[in-house]
Amino acid sequence: MFWTKDKEARSFQLLTHYMRQWQLKANGAYFFSYASLLQPAWYSGQKALLKISLEEEEQLGGLLMQWWKGNGAARVLQYSGEALLLEWVDGGRSLKQMAENGQDNEATRIICQTANLLHAKRTEPLPQLIDLNDWFYTLFHSREKYGDQFAASMQIARQLLQSATAKKVLHGDLHHENILYSEERGWLAIDPKRLYGEAGFDYANLFCNPTKAVALAPGRLEQQLKIVCSEAPITQQRMLQWIVAWTALSGLWLLDVGEDAFVTLTVNQIALTLLSP
Repeated sequence: MFWTKDKEARSFQLLTHYMRQWQLKANGAYFFSYASLLQPAWYSGQKALLKISLEEEEQLGGLLMQWWKGNGAARVLQYSGEALLLEWVDGGRSLKQMAENGQDNEATRIICQTANLLHAKRTEPLPQLIDLNDWFYTLFHSREKYGDQFAASMQIARQLLQSATAKKVLHGDLHHENILYSEERGWLAIDPKRLYGEAGFDYANLFCNPTKAVALAPGRLEQQLKIVCSEAPITQQRMLQWIVAWTALSGLWLLDVGEDAFVTLTVNQIALTLLSP
């Protein structure tokens, strides 16, 4: 479990430090995510959110948030590795709620449009990123623990990575709850994994989200596949391959930490079946 007493104590020390250093005032109670302490705050007369992280992956995500400069993502107001101060984004709309209430197609279009903004070419030097070839390490070494269970997915992932041409800066964890709505600025991404590779990877996550009921609804994958391929520069065949690769990798991560991988691996099998001649 991430939140030990020592980590909580260290997070509160950092919270106090950055509240003072950046002259913040609390705007409500703090709360915890998986690996971050979050404090709503006031900063120079505007609402903000202070995020304190002790996990390196979370800390380095701030580099990519800075690089985007608010284009498709929440704006960074201050950043210091373990502390990230973001503009406050809470416009009262939710992609998860939309997908659960008959607007799944619209939610998918919004995710794709957000991804397209994040993938847009920029002139600034790239931040520190993780290549997708390294990100797939767990899948490529899955035989050691799972035998040939993921062999077909592994082969597809290798082919995708070897044939990738136009590589882009990727969010890496783009799903319904990592895109928030701002009344002033529209839909904005948060919590990136700062990856580098083919854009198709970033669209695959939405097929397993936002809930089991939505993700596994009959015909849902095929319907959202059409929408993604109309919004993104990718063929249905290659998008199916990315769904297979992503769900295998994500499923392995879930299995390795003892979490439920049913939805992810079911989507994996649906995509594999659709790829079969």
